[in-house]
Amino acid sequence: MMIERILKFINERNLCQKDDNILVTVSGGVDSVVLLDLLYRNNYKLSVAHCNFNLRGEESDADEQLVKKISEKHDIPFFVKKFNTKEFAREHQISTQMAARELRYQWFEDLRQQESFDCIATAHHLNDSVETILFNLAKGTGIEGLKGIPYQNGYVIRPLLFADKTEIINYAKEKSLEFREDSSNKLLKYHRNFIRRNIIPRLEEINPSFNKTIGKTLMRIEGTDRFIKNWLKIEKQNYFNRKGADIFIEKAFIRDNNEPVILHEIIKPYGFSFDQSLLIFNQLDNRAGALFHSNEFILNIDRDHLIISEKKQDENFYFIQKEDKVIQADGITLKLEVREREKIDINYIKGCEFFDLKKISYPLLLRPWNEGDWFIPLGMKGKKKLSDFMIDKKIPLNLKNRIMVLVSGESILWIVGYQIDDRFKIQNSTREVLKINLLENDNESI
Repeated sequence: MMIERILKFINERNLCQKDDNILVTVSGGVDSVVLLDLLYRNNYKLSVAHCNFNLRGEESDADEQLVKKISEKHDIPFFVKKFNTKEFAREHQISTQMAARELRYQWFEDLRQQESFDCIATAHHLNDSVETILFNLAKGTGIEGLKGIPYQNGYVIRPLLFADKTEIINYAKEKSLEFREDSSNKLLKYHRNFIRRNIIPRLEEINPSFNKTIGKTLMRIEGTDRFIKNWLKIEKQNYFNRKGADIFIEKAFIRDNNEPVILHEIIKPYGFSFDQSLLIFNQLDNRAGALFHSNEFILNIDRDHLIISEKKQDENFYFIQKEDKVIQADGITLKLEVREREKIDINYIKGCEFFDLKKISYPLLLRPWNEGDWFIPLGMKGKKKLSDFMIDKKIPLNLKNRIMVLVSGESILWIVGYQIDDRFKIQNSTREVLKINLLENDNESI
């Protein structure tokens, strides 16, 4: 019985207590309606929050009315908020989906604080977790990405993760629950819908119990993750030392384990990516003095240690993710756009550069140039020091101090405003292009 199973799931994971004041997020779809019904039948103290994103006209208003009707039927306090989602997306230069996510979670948290809710319950289920895993696999991921959606994230709990979609729909039919279908769930332009409708059915042809099998696999992955974290906690006592504000990690520990994944688990809490971990691992013994940057930390490969230090607040480092559209830094603005090669006109425009996206590793790093920096000028094959490049270009001393470089991994791909690296140029085989337009912060091209 679903009613008993959700109670068992909540208690085993200590998601909430019977006397907790729970805010249930209800869209009007079958998942959230079933979650509300299950919690109500288990006599939890509930309130309902509904977001009207004003994206589907009368459909959005009908969703709101249904959720209000269900809440009133069970005498459950009802909160609703209307959003101008498209305007928010335009202002923040993000997708509509991302805008809706940011708006709803910020409002849920505001409600939690204002009304003293103990937790926020969302209706994510097992299929959502499976879709998340497949989506993460397509992008590239580690153990964290293979764990799917967490049962709890701060004050947000997900009590329905034990159930798959079929069970949820069958329960709704059994209890004659009224719910609405979001028409946007059928649009294949959304990656999750594509995975749900095109990928998972093919996998179910191989294994009809695919979702439940993945559910069991999740238990094994979570156990492995706990083991690694506990093992590292013990090992840190022997190989990790803190001296003042700096963290020293013995290189012998990394060598003995001989595994980049272990290195990544060690330095991931400081914001370093797996690609950076591979570079550090491969340069462990031949690049003493090499520096690697995350948003808040610098890692130095020393003779016997990896030294992690917190950055000074006045250091001008800016990290760029693939989804970023605009970066403002030190008097300049970079506008970034990813386009298919055949849909973009590759012609010289002052202040605009084009790069082969396949050759780029994210996050990109925008930073001041350093002594010893080098690149391969466009059209050349050999290395050239930036200091020599600036002499050749007769860049005045006062301007040299303001030169910024854009870095992919440990390779400079662009001396901003001057020259790109030959390794990142557009070629006949290029399929996707990163276009970067350089502007002054007064928005005039330079």
